[in-house]
Amino acid sequence: MVQQKQAKRKRDIKTKLMAAICMLMVSAIMMISSTYAWFTLSTAPEVTGITTAVGANGNLEMALLPKDGSVDSITSAAGDSVKDVELKNVTWGNLVDLSDSTVYGLDKITLFPSELNAATEDAEKNPLTLAEALLKTPTYGADGRVSELVANTFTGYYDSQNGSFAPVDDYGVRAVGTASGMTDRQLSYRNARSAANTAKALAATQASQSLKANGSALANIAIEHGMGSATESYDATDVAALRAIIDDLQGTDKKVGVLEQIEKAYLQYILAYAASAATGTNDAVWTGVKSAVEVDGATLSSVTTALTNAGAQLPAAVSTGIAKYDQSVVDVATAHTKLQVLEATLETNPDATFTWSEISTAMTPLANPSAMKLNGYEVSEVKQNLGAVVSSVTSMGGLVVTMSTGGGVYADIADQSGDYTASITIDRVEYNGIELENMEARMNTASGVVPSHLTQIGAAVEAAKAPAGATDGTLPISDMYGYVIDLAFRTNAAESNLLLQQDAVDRIYTDNTNEETMGHGSTMTFKSTDSATFNDNQVLALMGAIRIVFFDPGAGNKVIATAKLDTANAAMDENGWTAEMYLYTKTAGGTTTEYVAATTEQVTAAKNNEEGAAKLYVQSIANEETTYVEANADQIAAGTGLFVEKTTTTAAGEQKIENNAIMPLTQNTAHKLSVLVYLDGNVVGNDDVAATAATSMTGKMNLQFASSANLVPMEYAALNIPAANAGGENP
Repeated sequence: MVQQKQAKRKRDIKTKLMAAICMLMVSAIMMISSTYAWFTLSTAPEVTGITTAVGANGNLEMALLPKDGSVDSITSAAGDSVKDVELKNVTWGNLVDLSDSTVYGLDKITLFPSELNAATEDAEKNPLTLAEALLKTPTYGADGRVSELVANTFTGYYDSQNGSFAPVDDYGVRAVGTASGMTDRQLSYRNARSAANTAKALAATQASQSLKANGSALANIAIEHGMGSATESYDATDVAALRAIIDDLQGTDKKVGVLEQIEKAYLQYILAYAASAATGTNDAVWTGVKSAVEVDGATLSSVTTALTNAGAQLPAAVSTGIAKYDQSVVDVATAHTKLQVLEATLETNPDATFTWSEISTAMTPLANPSAMKLNGYEVSEVKQNLGAVVSSVTSMGGLVVTMSTGGGVYADIADQSGDYTASITIDRVEYNGIELENMEARMNTASGVVPSHLTQIGAAVEAAKAPAGATDGTLPISDMYGYVIDLAFRTNAAESNLLLQQDAVDRIYTDNTNEETMGHGSTMTFKSTDSATFNDNQVLALMGAIRIVFFDPGAGNKVIATAKLDTANAAMDENGWTAEMYLYTKTAGGTTTEYVAATTEQVTAAKNNEEGAAKLYVQSIANEETTYVEANADQIAAGTGLFVEKTTTTAAGEQKIENNAIMPLTQNTAHKLSVLVYLDGNVVGNDDVAATAATSMTGKMNLQFASSANLVPMEYAALNIPAANAGGENP
């Protein structure tokens, strides 16, 4: 009986439990069913309304130019700030520290009087370009008087092992001086090699810049033709790009062309070879070639003829490079002739378009599309392999247009001076539904001449050795006359100028009190080495003879600006005299004549012969060039357009550049700027220097620069300490 009751109780519990579970299941099903009561449409959900601001960072960056003189090798990366000073200085930042004498040797340089060696000057005697020998130095006769000023200086890089400046063609910090006992021929050998190396580097740099400016047009023309576009046609924009290219290669009245740089490199290498030990101890070969090189309009033909006539021959391998240069000149001339036909058509019809057969005659000699490849495929094969081209973008680091040897003058330049590259943009590539549009790309040369022709002749000149007395060609600088600091700048601001910052400002933030980022302005501070024999007034006077020249080492030593010290407003403290630099231009002075409109009083006075009729002039009839003729006072009436001759006489002097602008900066483009410091011998005499000490004064220079743009740097609290928070915690 008991067992039956227990069994019945279990059945009842089980029944109730099942009912509860069923109710829970129904509830769950109802909940789930109610969640999906209606369908929603969604395959790619998104989150919106997230307010975000991206920071900005206006900047003006600076670096010491690397030894190779290339701005392309200047980097900016994490860890730069903790590198050794020599490595840190050649990365982008706001400070270049040259205080380590074991690296740069600036404490070894003592300035002696010299004269700037300007290759060209303007009418006011301001230097426009500097010669290869930056300074002229005096030579003295047995009577102690200056015999002449000789352009015998060269630059040298500090060799810390030997504690001297070796005559190598490195950039960064360079001494300018002479080597004691070096003959004119030895100096000629050294300077010619340096000039040739510079011209060789400039040829590659200018070719790269030309490609950067016009390579997009070349690549797009070639790709459009290679893809067989049904709408293929070319217009004034394409013709203008070809004109720019030819001007870059040939040169114009305003700029030196790439081919002109290559010719200069050959001329200087040939001069160096003529001066080398390979031509013997007789100076006849050297003097003959030197005279030929220095003639206005010197050519490779005239100089090689002079070498041959003097009884010497260039190494056989050199002739191949010269022949290729001659062919490049012919090819550019051919392209120019064809281009002029297209330009003549545009003069009569600015909207004219051209077929491939018409424009190719001007383009192919410069850059032959048949020799171009896009990511390894010839441009004519791209349409069948566009998928493979797209797939190779990642592995090749983007789209790459390659020009090989034999592919036109641009490729010839690489054969002469080495491969180069440029960034371009490819407008559009489309085939079978695959499309690439506005793609950033690189345009490279792939020369089959290794080493390049100019490198080969450079090696031959080096192997020929310096002339007798300097068989190793490495005589160190013994007498210092100046120094050069090679810098590079870049900014992300548009349409701005690089300024000389005279007074001290923070290198990053306005109203910042952080001593670590505080600049010191553009100043020089000097103190007498012996105040008993060389007093403070003499120090200040000698500082007034220091000159600073800013020039572009990558543009034929083009002078950008000149500066001196404002000694009239110098300040004295325990460190000596400190004077700010200022930019200026020289004014030659003289007499100028202008004509100003005559007043009624002047006309009346002339009629009454009080001023004299000879000083009045009347303007000629309209539509003729303005001239002035004497008028008869008896026929003068007020308001008849008469002019008075005004003569002004001014003395030679200088004009300050009030806005402190050194040069314009192109946005996001690196610019070179070298700073030459020397002591102007034209304003220094024996009474301006110490008599009983090896040096008159010692000191230091500080250079600070700024931008004409209102740069707004990124906020970084660790470096920005506003005046209100000085002495406290950072905000």
